[in-house]
Amino acid sequence: MAQAAHRYSTHGANHMHAMIFSLAASLLAFGIGSGVRAQCPDYSIYSQQRNEPFSTGRYNLSHMRPDPACRTFNSSVVEDTIASMKDVIKDPDLYRLFENAFPNSLDTAVMWKGFAANNSEEELTFLITGDIHVSVSQSPN
Repeated sequence: MAQAAHRYSTHGANHMHAMIFSLAASLLAFGIGSGVRAQCPDYSIYSQQRNEPFSTGRYNLSHMRPDPACRTFNSSVVEDTIASMKDVIKDPDLYRLFENAFPNSLDTAVMWKGFAANNSEEELTFLITGDIHVSVSQSPN
């Protein structure tokens, strides 16, 4: 019985260490807690400036998306959708508007916070809307 209890507590500790390592790796991948995030410009200032590359249309619209390392959330599905729309939206200025606007909330307003303490399947996310921080819980149901 004592051996079984020791085996369980060792397995539990190893599982906890693996979860902590996984969470730390995820946070670093998102740029949270690393030096990369500190080097990112304040988006409220960045968004007021013209940023290259400019669209090739009449209005030479600025590229307004943060660098991928500075985005608050990255999604390959969103990036694939943007790329696929280039063949659909022929006007380069209209495409630039789509390219800037479609992913804006993900690029600038999502803050992933990890998992709920009492449910490892429940992800905790905050949507930053101006000066109001809203907590959104994403459960598997």
